[in-house]
Amino acid sequence: MNLITDPRGLILICAAATVFSGALIGFFRAKLSALRRERSVVEDDVAKESRLLHQEIAFYEEKRAGLSKRGGQRRLLSEAARGLGSLLDPSAVQERLIKIAQLLFPSQSVTISYGQKPDAVDSYVVERRQPLLVPSDVMKGVPQMAVPITAQQAVVGVLRVGGSGPGPAAGYAREDLRLLEILASLASLAMDNCALFHQVQQTALRDHLTGLLTHRAFQDQLEQSILEASRYNQPLSIVLVDVDHFKSINDTHGHQAGDLVLQGLAHVMDRSVRPVDIIARYGGEEFAVLLLQTPHRAAASVAEQIRRDLAEQTFDAGGKAIRITASFGVATFPEDATSGQQLFRQADQRLYKAKAAGRNQVQMRAA
Repeated sequence: MNLITDPRGLILICAAATVFSGALIGFFRAKLSALRRERSVVEDDVAKESRLLHQEIAFYEEKRAGLSKRGGQRRLLSEAARGLGSLLDPSAVQERLIKIAQLLFPSQSVTISYGQKPDAVDSYVVERRQPLLVPSDVMKGVPQMAVPITAQQAVVGVLRVGGSGPGPAAGYAREDLRLLEILASLASLAMDNCALFHQVQQTALRDHLTGLLTHRAFQDQLEQSILEASRYNQPLSIVLVDVDHFKSINDTHGHQAGDLVLQGLAHVMDRSVRPVDIIARYGGEEFAVLLLQTPHRAAASVAEQIRRDLAEQTFDAGGKAIRITASFGVATFPEDATSGQQLFRQADQRLYKAKAAGRNQVQMRAA
C-alpha cells in the first residue's frame, strides 16, 4: 500500500507530523522557559551584585569624605598652631580662636564665655577644668560642646560650639570634642606666651627696685611726648632729680638702707605728680620726671614741692632714722630745646648747677 496515495496513509502521516511538531514546539517552549528562568536568576544576581557594589562605593565615598574632612581639620589645626603662637595680645588670640572654630564647625554657633553669669555648662567646665559634650536630649535643645581656655594654669574662658542656631542632627561625636579640645589647648599655650611676653616686657620697661620706668623706656616716652607736644603746640617739662650724698648713705647704713631711700623717693615723687605724668629711675640715685602739658614755672613748682616733701621725710633703716635731700634741674619744651636729647641735656646742666650751688635746691631757667 502506498501511504502517499492512500488517504488513510495521509491521515497517519499528518497525525504523526502534528504530534512531532507539537512535541518539537513543547521542547522549544520548555527550553525557552528554562533560558528565561536562567536569565532571571542571572539578572537577580547581577542586580544584587550591583546593589552591593553601590553600597560599597557609598561606604568608601563616605570614608573618603570623612578622611578629607579630618584632613582639612588637621590642616586647620596645624595653621592654628602657627598662627596662634605668633600672637602676643590676648584679645587677638581670642578673635583668631573664634575664627578657626567657625572654620572647623561651619554654620554653627561659636562663642567664648568669661564666667559672667555662668550657666550649668560653664560652671562644670570651669570647676572641673574638663571638656563637656552635651547631647541634645539632655538640655532639651540642640547639642553643644564646651572646653576650658587657660592662661598660667587659671581658666580664663570657655570655648563653646553649638547650643544655639543649627546644629548636627546626630549630635557631636567624641572626635569633634577632642578636636575642639586640641584647639583650646593651642589657644591656652598662646595665652601663656602672651603672659610671659608681657612679664618680660614689663621687666625690661620697669626698674625692679622702684617699679618705675627704666632709662630706655623713659627715652621712648620722651620722644613720643615731644612729637605730640609739637603737634598740638603744648609745653612739656622735664625734672631731673639726684639724691644728695647718696654714696655716704650706702657707706654708713648699708646698701639695704640705700635701696629703702630710693624706694621712698619714688613714693614721694609718685604722690606729687598727676597720673598722666611719667616717672623713671634714670640710673643709680638719679630720677627723671616728665610733666606733660606743663609750662616751666609750674614744673619748677612741682620740683620744689617734691624737694620739700623729701626733706621732711624720715626713713627707718634698721631702727635708725635717715633724712635725705635732693637736687633738681628743670627744662621745658620748646623754650629750652626742641628735641628730647637737647631737653634732657639742658635739665642735666641745671641739675649740675644745683649740685655745685650747695645741693637741696631747684635750678630752673633764669627769669
